[in-house]
Amino acid sequence: MSDLVFVKNKFGNPKLYHEGYYYIIDKYYENHMEWKCDQYQIPCHGRIHSNFLKSPIKITINHVCEPDSDKLKALEFIGNIKSDAKSGQPIRTIIKSGLAKLDKNAYLYLSNNEALKKSLLRIRR
Repeated sequence: MSDLVFVKNKFGNPKLYHEGYYYIIDKYYENHMEWKCDQYQIPCHGRIHSNFLKSPIKITINHVCEPDSDKLKALEFIGNIKSDAKSGQPIRTIIKSGLAKLDKNAYLYLSNNEALKKSLLRIRR
């Protein structure tokens, strides 16, 4: 079983990455959380239970969608440049240096440079 990785979605809510799949919070219970596959519109009915934001994980329903590790790299890139935006470096430099380190397959999950620039400018306000 792999480690849990949490990233934030565009609204700042937690998104769980586990064994190649992404999950968003579906329901809170007294002693656990239920997460649903972020591809639920396909419809993929993949679901897991967690002890809130910690292990252990219990897979309750299997997926119909395919796992995707490149999306995690793109989400981490976006999180990194957003945290770097608070530094004072020029936005163009932040994006350029981040893209230089990014795997080519993860580019598919990114917005264009103008949209990235606008999101960083919003953070600086």
